[in-house]
Amino acid sequence: YVSLSLSVPIFNRMSTRNQVRSAQISYETQQLQLENVSKSLYKEIQKAYYNTLAAEAKYQGCIDAETSASDAFAQTKAKYENSKATITEFNESKNRLLEAQSNLAQARYEYLFQVKLLDFYAGEPLDF
Repeated sequence: YVSLSLSVPIFNRMSTRNQVRSAQISYETQQLQLENVSKSLYKEIQKAYYNTLAAEAKYQGCIDAETSASDAFAQTKAKYENSKATITEFNESKNRLLEAQSNLAQARYEYLFQVKLLDFYAGEPLDF
């Protein structure tokens, strides 16, 4: 006894059409997600660029402030050595110099970090 069976689907309740439409919708969704990620990355790169410009301006300002504080301290020190300034004035001037030096170091490293972040976004290898 031998049997042979052949099945030809004539109507599959439109499942193929629905699968094609579902795949098209999935493709369009993925395209929109890619576009959103691309825009988000562009926004992050822009933010890093402007943060770098701000950090550079802050660094330059801190250099000027440190120079001014150093000159003021030198003058106050000379006055103190000639008994023209009090110990309080001397200490205040020294504290301002130390604060300016601290701000300068902080601004320098913040600027370097922002520059390296831009290098990272540009695809350059990070080396310190």
